[in-house]
Amino acid sequence: MQTQALIVADHVKALAPKMGQLTDLFFDYLFAIDPETKAIFLEDAVARRTKFVAMFSTFTTLKHFETIRPALIELGKRHLAYGVKDHYYGHGKKAILLALAAEGSLSAERESAWRQMLDQTISAMLEGARERKRGMTAEELAASEMNRGERLAPDPGLLEAVGGGDGMYAIHLKFYEKLFEEPWLGRFFWGKHETVLARKQTEFMVGCMGGPNRYQGESPAIAHLGMFITDEMLDVRETILRQTLAESGLNPDMQERWLRIDNAFRAAIVKSDVSECVMRGIGQRPIVAKKPEGYRPPKP
Repeated sequence: MQTQALIVADHVKALAPKMGQLTDLFFDYLFAIDPETKAIFLEDAVARRTKFVAMFSTFTTLKHFETIRPALIELGKRHLAYGVKDHYYGHGKKAILLALAAEGSLSAERESAWRQMLDQTISAMLEGARERKRGMTAEELAASEMNRGERLAPDPGLLEAVGGGDGMYAIHLKFYEKLFEEPWLGRFFWGKHETVLARKQTEFMVGCMGGPNRYQGESPAIAHLGMFITDEMLDVRETILRQTLAESGLNPDMQERWLRIDNAFRAAIVKSDVSECVMRGIGQRPIVAKKPEGYRPPKP
């Protein structure tokens, strides 16, 4: 299976310049195959592209599938809460294969590899969804069937109000400067640089808000696989982000609109125990930031 995963990963990298075309093809096919799936993609085409690129990039991480499988199971659990039904996965697989074929670079070898990796990925995510269903009450299960697409509805008005990508980058740069200095969360950023992270986060959020999508990175869940991040940590992060937004001149309504989008990804990265971390390579250890003795969180 590793050979198949490498074939898929190489194909994904080769398709990077064609993500716009591939996204349009995928959603055209998906909505034609199953119009019901439109309910979980209520945002505009730009925001849908952000989702698709993040999803598509995960296929570059599957060369050590068994190390990634637990994370895919967790993703399946979370997708249930987003309104994703079991039969959507098969329709998504068909739409991806049709889009790849229409793009023109799907050789027989690549198609075989894609089919195998899609089947493995879907199997793991369905396992997670079914495991989650077994632990749900009837009321919770009914709620999971509701449309949750509005969580990531774009907000181009907010993007314009903060000064577009340049204005957002300035805000993110201030934000990461604060995070780097934070006694607890700053430990996650040793060896990294504020400007690089601010640029990546800006590209991601611009796409989420409905602006040009230039983000080519991994989805939040995959990017944070090996990091032990708790709700308490994200509460601290939210406090710092809210402070930064206020200092940057955003009024309370604008702050809440920004945080609504930012918090939509919380469930994808938070973990209740370090055992939930998934390592991508042999010998790696989870990234754990120990809370400093006598630590005091920032005041809201």
